[in-house]
Amino acid sequence: MPTPMNVFRLFCSQTVVAGTPATALQYAASSTNTAEIVSFCVTQSGIQTSSNEEIAFIRKTGGATVTAATTGTGSTASLVALGAVATAPKCSIGTTATGINATSEGTNGNELYSMAFSDLAGAQYAFLPEERLWIPPSGILALRLNAKMAATWLVQLVVAEYG
Repeated sequence: MPTPMNVFRLFCSQTVVAGTPATALQYAASSTNTAEIVSFCVTQSGIQTSSNEEIAFIRKTGGATVTAATTGTGSTASLVALGAVATAPKCSIGTTATGINATSEGTNGNELYSMAFSDLAGAQYAFLPEERLWIPPSGILALRLNAKMAATWLVQLVVAEYG
C-alpha cells in the first residue's frame, strides 16, 4: 500500500430533519489524485431517547450542492491536515465538490457502505486497509445521514489522499 501524501479530517455540524436523508460530508478527488476513507465518526448530544439511525457512503455521479470546505488549523475550518506536514489538500473544493451540509443531493450512484447505529451511542469505525472506500480521480463520495430523530449531528471523515 502506498504512503498517503496527505491525511485530512473533514468535519461538520449538521442539523438534520427527521426522516430526510441528507449528505453531511462530501469528498471530491481532483483529476490528479485518488483518496480513501480511513475512518468516520457520527455523534450527537441532544437526543435522550434511543432510536436506530442510518449512515451510508454513496458514490455520487453528480455532486450534491454543499457549503465548500474551508481549510486551515482553526476550529472553524472544516478540512484540517492531520499529518506532521500540513500541505494543501489535493481534492477539489467547491459547492459541488468537497464540502459540508448539502442543500441539494445531486445524483446518487452506488451505495458502497451503510450501517445502522444507536443515536445514543453514535457510530465510529476505522476501516481495515483492505476495506477502505476508494475514491478515483475526479470521483465523489458522500456520507449521507438518514436520521429518524431531528438533531444536530457532529460528523467526521478521515481521508488519506494519494497522488
